[in-house]
Amino acid sequence: MLQQQGLSHRQACHLAGISRSVDKYVARNPNEALVARMRELAFEHIWKWQNKNVPFLSKMAA
Repeated sequence: MLQQQGLSHRQACHLAGISRSVDKYVARNPNEALVARMRELAFEHIWKWQNKNVPFLSKMAA
């Protein structure tokens, strides 16, 4: 979008605060099962952390 305004790719990335390689990155063959499992694990981790650090939630979960 910024390139349409007359900025070079380097200038647009610099202004956006990202590297040019990040801007050009394209994921190949995403493993949907792996991504789904990683999300499940992240949710479980966050849930356990929140319950451990908020006393009234840990009583509700028990």
